[in-house]
Amino acid sequence: MDAGRTHLVALVLILFLVVLVVVILSTFHASPHEGTPEHTQKKSVHGVKTAKDEQKEKEERSRSLSEVKVAVLYQRINDGQPPDRTLQDQIDMFKELHVDMIFRAWWRWRPCPDNLSEARKLIAEVGMPKEAYDRVVELRYTYDNLRRSIEAIKKELPGVIICGAIPAQKLDAKIWDEITGRPIPPEKVRDMAFDPEKFGLHISFEEAQEYLAKGSGYEIGQSYYPDITNPDFRRLMLEWAEKQIDAGVDAIWIDCLFRQALVLYRYTKDPSNKAVEESYKAACELVDEIHRYGLARGKRIYVGTWAYALMELPYKPCNLDFVTISPRSEEILALKMDEQFWDSYLSKIRERLGNVTIFAYLDWSTSPSSPTAVFSQKLTPAQQREFLKIADRFFRERGVVFIYPLHGGCLGVGAKRLAFGRYYKYDALAPEFDTYEVIKELAESAGEGAG
Repeated sequence: MDAGRTHLVALVLILFLVVLVVVILSTFHASPHEGTPEHTQKKSVHGVKTAKDEQKEKEERSRSLSEVKVAVLYQRINDGQPPDRTLQDQIDMFKELHVDMIFRAWWRWRPCPDNLSEARKLIAEVGMPKEAYDRVVELRYTYDNLRRSIEAIKKELPGVIICGAIPAQKLDAKIWDEITGRPIPPEKVRDMAFDPEKFGLHISFEEAQEYLAKGSGYEIGQSYYPDITNPDFRRLMLEWAEKQIDAGVDAIWIDCLFRQALVLYRYTKDPSNKAVEESYKAACELVDEIHRYGLARGKRIYVGTWAYALMELPYKPCNLDFVTISPRSEEILALKMDEQFWDSYLSKIRERLGNVTIFAYLDWSTSPSSPTAVFSQKLTPAQQREFLKIADRFFRERGVVFIYPLHGGCLGVGAKRLAFGRYYKYDALAPEFDTYEVIKELAESAGEGAG
């Protein structure tokens, strides 16, 4: 009995060892899966995504953006203008228009506090006038307001893409770090300003700042034109994007992202110039950093900017998800789009950037000749309605989504026709413009086209 029992135990052990060997061999020869060294090697090298992974992610983001049929400009959501328009009123408009995307829903143009109590403290610490705090209160200009507004919008429109926006062309002289809440010393802010002498160019700091401030919407002395190659400034820009992402935005649009590179390229006329190359590279790195931050938070963030500079700069395109263009002022005045120009230009965009999503909207600045200024001041309400129909049809025929001007956009210095008789920003519901009903018709038509 003892010998038989011993043989039985030995047989069981042998069978166990055979099964174990088979399992181990099958593991090594099976297709790689999550957690195996082979999978890790294929997916990344030292934790960095491969070009194939990044391309796949970009295609997924582009597919989602390509589903946008109705986009509106509303800068900024729940900004208290006009005072009797509640957040629920805005949500009801978005629902009535079947909005897929709210463009420039938040525009971080000045230092933005988390809440009103922080605003009072920080504004005093950096030496801004009391009026700055009053402005924050009036416009509800806090990240808390953005966060609460997005939560309310997403509750009723969970699929809507909310796009925030940040500037690459302005750095306030009096500013704080919006992540740490600490004031930034004036000398450190000055070090982040664009100085051509840093790149060995024979232009003074003052001359460069004066030139770049033109049309940028700020006064010299109150703000600087920043240097995008400066890592401290680029970190600030990333933080501005992070604050909006943490508040719930799904996309970030960057104004004048490639302007520094373009200005230097036109000045040097040399694509191999170090200043040009570094400026372009720094801008592209910011795009990638925003994408990475979103993914680290478990969210895909779309990043876009103007298309124009990319058509002139002779470098490999960045990993952008969308680009923007604008009807030109002369086309608005003539109530006629230039087919030859746009057919050629859109072809160049797609040839250069691939199947990128393209949006068109009425651009603005402080200039009275900007597209929004001309649209609002030179056209009658009836002509405005007519142009919206013309532009919408024209761009949609060419695979471009025309963003309807619902709320926001500077009317230009010296504007006489103001929204509700007091605001220097466009509003489709203001009696001075009265374009909401035609926007509703166009949105309904666009939505039907999607079906």
